[in-house]
Amino acid sequence: MFLNNTLKYNIKKAYDLRGSNITAKDSYLIGKGFGSCLKENDKKNLVIGYDRRLNSRKFAKNFIKGVLESGINVVCVNETTTGCVQIAQILLKCDASVVVTASHNPANYHGFKFFIGQEAFSGENLSYMIEKILAHKFVHSKTCGKLKYVDFYADYIEKLEEVLKEEEFCKSNNLTICWDLMNSPIANFFHKITAFFPAKHYVLNFQSDPEFSGYAPDPTYEPRMIKLQKLIKEKKADIGIAFDGDCDRIVLFTENQEMIAGDKLLGLFLYFKNVLTQYDSKCVWDSKSSVKIIEACNGFSKSFISLIGHSNMHAAIKENNADIAGEFSGHYVFKDWFYANDGLFAVLKFLQYFILMKKKIKNYSLTKALEFFPEVYSFQESIICSGELKEEIMNKIQIIMDRKLLTYTKFDGFKIIYPYGWILIRSSNTENKIRISAEVASQNFLITLKEEIDSIVSYL
Repeated sequence: MFLNNTLKYNIKKAYDLRGSNITAKDSYLIGKGFGSCLKENDKKNLVIGYDRRLNSRKFAKNFIKGVLESGINVVCVNETTTGCVQIAQILLKCDASVVVTASHNPANYHGFKFFIGQEAFSGENLSYMIEKILAHKFVHSKTCGKLKYVDFYADYIEKLEEVLKEEEFCKSNNLTICWDLMNSPIANFFHKITAFFPAKHYVLNFQSDPEFSGYAPDPTYEPRMIKLQKLIKEKKADIGIAFDGDCDRIVLFTENQEMIAGDKLLGLFLYFKNVLTQYDSKCVWDSKSSVKIIEACNGFSKSFISLIGHSNMHAAIKENNADIAGEFSGHYVFKDWFYANDGLFAVLKFLQYFILMKKKIKNYSLTKALEFFPEVYSFQESIICSGELKEEIMNKIQIIMDRKLLTYTKFDGFKIIYPYGWILIRSSNTENKIRISAEVASQNFLITLKEEIDSIVSYL
C-alpha cells in the first residue's frame, strides 16, 4: 500500500506523487482525494493524460473513477506528454490537469503530477490531500461527473506552430538531428513535429517499451546516452536531443557528442535571443546553477535564483515576471508558452534560435556557441538513502558543518561557501538521495573540494 502516514510527512516538499509500490486501489483513492480538493475549491473539471509505463493506463482509469464520483467532469487526452496535457488544460478551459507519470524514475515506478490553474498542486497541498484520503474524508456528490475522450494532438501541434511561427523552420536549413525519444509518448505524434522543418532526422527509442530498454528514462544518466552519442558521431549530426519519460525534461548534445549542462543550455537560450533580437531577458536559475555561467549572462539578462523543483520554478518565473526559467536537471519554462513544463516546446524554441544563428554566422556550431562561456569546474555526487532517513542525515550534516565552523547558507539545502567555490548539499524531492553539487574557480581546487565532501560524509 503506497498511501500511509509516513508518506504524508515525506511529501511536504515534493512536487508530485511517485513510488514503486502504488496500487490500483491507491490510484482510485488518489482520484477521490484530488476530486474532493477540487470540489472544496469550487472547481468543476480536469484534463488527464498518461505516459507509456506498464500500468499508467490502468491507473488513469482508476483515478478517473475516483474523480467522477466526486462530481468532477473529466476530459481524457489519453497517452501523451506532460506538456501536451498542460496545454490541453488551457485550450480546453479546464480548471485542473493531472498526468499519470513517474517522469525519469525507473520502470517499476508510477506516479501523478497535479496542476490547478497554472500552479503545481504540490507540497503542503499534497500532504493535505493524503490526510483526507487516510481519513476517508471525501466529498460526496449526488451526481457523478461526466467523462469525455479527446484526441488533442492536432490542436497541440497547431498551437505550437502558431506560437513558434513555423515559417522560421520551413526556410531551408541543412541540420542533421539525432533524437532519443526515450520510449515516451511523444512518439505518438513525432512525425508531425518533424514536419515543422526540413532537417535530416535520425530517431532512437521510438517504440513503446514499458521497460525503457532496461534503463530509467533519464537523459542525464550517461550510460543511457551512449547510443545517442554514437549515432551523433555516425551521422555527423549537428545536434543530439534526448527527452525523459514524460517529455518535460530535455538534454542536448553537441556535434562532438558532448552533453550540454542544463545551466549552459539556459545560458544559450539567453545568448541566442540577445544576439538575434538585442533583447535582454529576465531569467530564473535554480540554486544548483553555475555562478560563472550566471555571471557570464548578466550582461544581457537579469537573473533571479529559485529553489530547485518545477513548482518552485513556476512560482519564481511568475513572481519576477521573467521570460524564461530553467533547472540544471533540464526543465525549462517559458512565459510565452503559458508557463507549461514542456520539453518539446523548449527543444523547438532552441532549434529555431540555432537555425537562425547558423544563418547569421558562417560555420556556426554548438561547440562554437559554448565557447562564449567560461570553463566551469564542477561535479555531482549523491548519497542513496531511504526517504525516512533523509531528514535525519541532513540534520547530521548540519551538525558536522557547525563543528567544522563552515560558512553556509540554508536557501535550498546547505550551500557551503569557500573563497574558491561552493558545495550544495540538498535532499532530493523526487528520489531517495541526498544530492551533492560543487563548483570551483579552477581545476586545482577540485581535489580540495572533493576531500572536503569526503570529510563531511565520513562522519555519517
